[in-house]
Amino acid sequence: MTRVIYDEAGFVFADEYIGMLPALRQKKAQRYVFDADRRLCIGSYLLLRKMCAEIGADISGHEIMTGRYGKPYLPDFPAIEFSLTHCRNCIGCSVSKHSIGIDAEEIIHLNPDIVHGIFTSSEIKAIEASKSPEDEMTRIWTVKEAVGKCSGKGLLSDAIIITASGSHIISRKAFGKIWVSVCSKAPEKIEVIAGSFIR
Repeated sequence: MTRVIYDEAGFVFADEYIGMLPALRQKKAQRYVFDADRRLCIGSYLLLRKMCAEIGADISGHEIMTGRYGKPYLPDFPAIEFSLTHCRNCIGCSVSKHSIGIDAEEIIHLNPDIVHGIFTSSEIKAIEASKSPEDEMTRIWTVKEAVGKCSGKGLLSDAIIITASGSHIISRKAFGKIWVSVCSKAPEKIEVIAGSFIR
């Protein structure tokens, strides 16, 4: 189950919402300098909590921890695999019984140094041949991130070259400017919601 929520006006979370987070998440949210980053931090946890509740797991008060390579997990719910992402005014969450990764990015503007620094030659050819190079670059980047998150190693290993044998990868463009990609060990659907967030 994958859900992506976008609100053009930005998520509005009053101080009362911080109290709905476990202690470590509260501290993380309060460390952000900018309100927008704090809102995304709060919103992503509340979205995860809502999606877990829908499968019968109440994670209220339970902390999110991170593994060796930064992959988040819920120590008290080892059977739940999840992945979080956010970009400006957008939060996304995937919850599964299997390893999963999600990434969402607004369209990335082409920068030759970035293109040649992190993409393979075949990926660069695909970007250059595309009718919309910035779209294709953003799509490939989100796939890389999703694969890296699914593997649990980020972009530190062979995930930098999209190798996801035995995995399902889907990408879609949402709201005309955000690419969302999900990598999972089981087929996934992406549910996109505009301007809506229910705690």
